[in-house]
Amino acid sequence: AFLIQNRLKLSKKCMVYDINFGCDGTIVGLITIGNILQNIKGKGLLLVGESNAIAGKDINRNALLEGDAAAAIALQYSEEQKEIKYAQFSDGSRANLLYKPFGKPGVMDGNAVLLFGISDVAESVKTFVQEKLTSVDDVDYFVFHQAQKLIVDGIVQEAGIPAEKVLYSCENYGNTSSASVPLTLCSELGESQDDEKIKVLLCGYGIGLSWGILYTEIEKKCILPVIETDYVYNDRDQYNKGDSVMTREEKLEVIADILEVEEVEEDNVLEDFETWDSIAVLSVISVITEETGLFPHANEIKKFKTVSDIMKAIGD
Repeated sequence: AFLIQNRLKLSKKCMVYDINFGCDGTIVGLITIGNILQNIKGKGLLLVGESNAIAGKDINRNALLEGDAAAAIALQYSEEQKEIKYAQFSDGSRANLLYKPFGKPGVMDGNAVLLFGISDVAESVKTFVQEKLTSVDDVDYFVFHQAQKLIVDGIVQEAGIPAEKVLYSCENYGNTSSASVPLTLCSELGESQDDEKIKVLLCGYGIGLSWGILYTEIEKKCILPVIETDYVYNDRDQYNKGDSVMTREEKLEVIADILEVEEVEEDNVLEDFETWDSIAVLSVISVITEETGLFPHANEIKKFKTVSDIMKAIGD
């Protein structure tokens, strides 16, 4: 959040922070920022996204999420507008069904998540419409997190939602996590210049387990079209050195300092050093992070055999 604030050159009086909610991120973000604006009567900007793209790096095709997308939602408090209606749910007892361990790939029980979608999420949407609205006729468009078409279709069927009111983008963009709800709006409605206001029900669900629903009105002309690009924004050099600019000699000197010896060679075996311990591993992680912007897991560093392995991790 702080890096984005700097990139956008926002005022230092702006409050920024990260909300880690995965596929339910848009709904939780809107609920959070909406309640803040309700009190301060101000303006807010919500940025959501999911990306495997890092400048100069290959995309991990084995990742749980392959989609790359980001979205921005601007909000402003107004006495003249109708209130935003919402509901948010959490179930930590099923956290093991969909989670991401620190420094490791995400883990998902696909069948259990499918059942979660067509049961808990569908029932919550159904109850939301009954209790907070009059009927599905109060909604012009339903926009669900695009986990996959099978799950969305199941929710729609179980909740009794007319298929013609449901928007999809997963066939074109895949699962883009927290960005999927606004991406779907922009993908399907973003070309309109109509002043007409539309009533939308947005629903996110996923990691946690968490699921949320939000109902509001949006002017069609405020929904902008999707911009597709291969460009990856990279300003890492402002915060670290990006790809390593250290010479071979500098790397050897840094590693020697970590191992508390006068000098090392590339073929030196790490286990031969008494100082190759957890403190040294943390020091290596720090150097790698500073040089490349990546944060490797300690277990990966412990697998290193020689000084050369550390040098390669620091960067070419």
